[in-house]
Amino acid sequence: MATACKANYGLVTDARGCPVAVSVHAGNTSDSTTFMPEVQRLRTDFGNERMVMVGDRGMISQKDIAQMRDSDGIGAGSRRSRAFRSAR
Repeated sequence: MATACKANYGLVTDARGCPVAVSVHAGNTSDSTTFMPEVQRLRTDFGNERMVMVGDRGMISQKDIAQMRDSDGIGAGSRRSRAFRSAR
């Protein structure tokens, strides 16, 4: 019997939508547990000082949004709050 393999992919694009990085996590890994570490990886690996992070409802928690709002250079918002704060 074949075993199904699951993976969780994270794709990062530039402003034009061109892929610049991808991360792969175990399929049973929650998006909300990988999101902020990926934000930090982008800042470290690519030297990004300003960025806008976009994700669906289950990907970015309210805690993550609050943490990003407190960080310089990260635009954050949510559809639920209908608020968006651009990167400083």
